[in-house]
Amino acid sequence: MITKEKIEIYFKYKGYYDGFYIKNRENNYMLSLFEKNDDWFEIDNIVSNLILINKGYASKSFINFVNTEIKRKTNNSRDLIEILINVSKELV
Repeated sequence: MITKEKIEIYFKYKGYYDGFYIKNRENNYMLSLFEKNDDWFEIDNIVSNLILINKGYASKSFINFVNTEIKRKTNNSRDLIEILINVSKELV
């Protein structure tokens, strides 16, 4: 599940997983956040899709698909959805 903490970590490293891993390779807590699932890559995928949408490169069906996926992966949390939208705007 995508959480606020995971999005904040993703944003701190600007989506650069290798930088996150190198910086935290001895921090078991940080590594465990992303170890057993693909949340880093799910966040990365969502942010990439939102960037495409923000730039106007997406069809209506793609936008609907992305909206559905975001709601599913954030448990329809308005706060998390808003944070993801803001992160996608900051990382362009």
